[in-house]
Amino acid sequence: MQLVKSTFKFLFIILLALPIVGCCLTDRSNGNRISIDETTGAYTFTSCSDSVSVSGVGKVSVKGGIITLENSQSDHHMILKVDRITNRGTAALRVYATGKTYTISSTSYSLVCLKCDTTAGMD
Repeated sequence: MQLVKSTFKFLFIILLALPIVGCCLTDRSNGNRISIDETTGAYTFTSCSDSVSVSGVGKVSVKGGIITLENSQSDHHMILKVDRITNRGTAALRVYATGKTYTISSTSYSLVCLKCDTTAGMD
């Protein structure tokens, strides 16, 4: 039994260390979504209700099971946090030209972002 527990703990730690490539957070309440590539920091934040899509490459940090991605550009600021242990994530995008902030609060992340007109399979 001890060997099984040790093996499971080892595999869990390995899974936390693996990068998420193509992660997507979607907020069911507002339709906002963000796709990220943990290895490169590339992201695309989309607000379906306002037809706004902003892309960039941010700085990724991983501590334990927490992934943080942040990017400041001349036209926007974006920050994302994913907890791989609880399977939850948040993100915020501030667009300077409009003064608008778009948010995401997601109870799960997936490997693929759906199109704006698609709701099946979100969260």
